[in-house]
Amino acid sequence: MRQLFRDIMVKYYGPLMIGLSILVLIVMISATREFVNYNTIQTNIDYQKQQQQYRSEKIAFEKNFLIPYLESKSALFFYEHENSILKKNEYVIHRQEPTIPQKNTIISKEKVEARGKAWKLFLEEKWQYILAH
Repeated sequence: MRQLFRDIMVKYYGPLMIGLSILVLIVMISATREFVNYNTIQTNIDYQKQQQQYRSEKIAFEKNFLIPYLESKSALFFYEHENSILKKNEYVIHRQEPTIPQKNTIISKEKVEARGKAWKLFLEEKWQYILAH
């Protein structure tokens, strides 16, 4: 029996290995697909939980703050001021920055030439001093 099994394995070794390789490849592809599907489902569950939390916080904000504020007396006052609706004895005050006179920063060509001559003279004196010592 063992010898018969061994003879079959030796005789059909190539096709068996190819068949096993194809089977392993199919199992790997299906495992990868299952993993991707699992991750997609988990991501969607997390997203839905976040959306549910956001909606519950929004509803709580509206019930506990926004609706009581809109029903209060001060809401109309603030809406009027947001939309620049003035009541009696109210005025709009505009603040204007004082203008600062600009200095004339244009340097004339003569001043530039004079500065250049001064630097040239200064450097010549220093060069003469260096050569003397």
